[in-house]
Amino acid sequence: MSYDTDLPGRFIDVMLRPGSEADVAYRRRALEHARTRPRVRGAATTGPNDLTRLGGKIVPNSLFRNVYLGGSALWTAEDVDNIDTSIGLAMRDQRLENVLRQYFRGHRITCDREASLHPTWARTDVFGRGNVPAVLRELFANGDATDKNLDVTLFNILLPKQVELRLGGSSSRNGLGGFHGSLELEIGGRLRAVYYSVNVYCEAPADGLENGIVTFNEPWKNTVAVLYHEINEFRTDPDVERANAARTDEEATSLIGWISAAGEEIGDHPLSGGFSLGQVIREEL
Repeated sequence: MSYDTDLPGRFIDVMLRPGSEADVAYRRRALEHARTRPRVRGAATTGPNDLTRLGGKIVPNSLFRNVYLGGSALWTAEDVDNIDTSIGLAMRDQRLENVLRQYFRGHRITCDREASLHPTWARTDVFGRGNVPAVLRELFANGDATDKNLDVTLFNILLPKQVELRLGGSSSRNGLGGFHGSLELEIGGRLRAVYYSVNVYCEAPADGLENGIVTFNEPWKNTVAVLYHEINEFRTDPDVERANAARTDEEATSLIGWISAAGEEIGDHPLSGGFSLGQVIREEL
């Protein structure tokens, strides 16, 4: 299942630059849906930005694989090594993981990086949700990916530099950093859910036209920040794309893991709560 449209949905499934055009559009739409959403037991005393556990799936023990579109033709070995090493360390850092434990009470949590993938890709200037199925199908068709542990694995599609992410009227040129979701693919003769994220190479090039969410001078560090955000959203709310595509609010609610009354996933509120990006996205490792 996937969206029939790239318009903002019931729940925010994207990483947004505070105050940007995309930020305004997605938050407005999520709040409109929040007004009609059924009240969840136990959520009456929480504030609009406090997360509540609903009825959907969470992933205490997760895996992820970084997918560098275009491979060595479009990525430098230095960027790949920096991104892989840093995100792997971040997901094992006990200070950071201690923050996540509150969402997995009763579970031992892990999030491990598996070998990265470097598929060939005919570069385009724009990438959208509609491009995701072909990328993932090729990974499985070529044997780069298998059906092992699909229910707990996130494929992080990384866009090369200067490739624009576009979802409907929103773009990485006006506030998008990345998004996550899932789709069904035929693998081994049967339909399987495959979880993915799409992540912008976040930089402010010489022409001054910022792409993605830029906090640091080194683009790879910005890209790691987006990856960290999307991976943790997958861990706490993997089926948000199915929820956004659901026919009713009741069905949508049953698919959501952790969400706020304002339709925000983990980490979304600080990006709109009046903080500067430098306060929210910091270099800790």
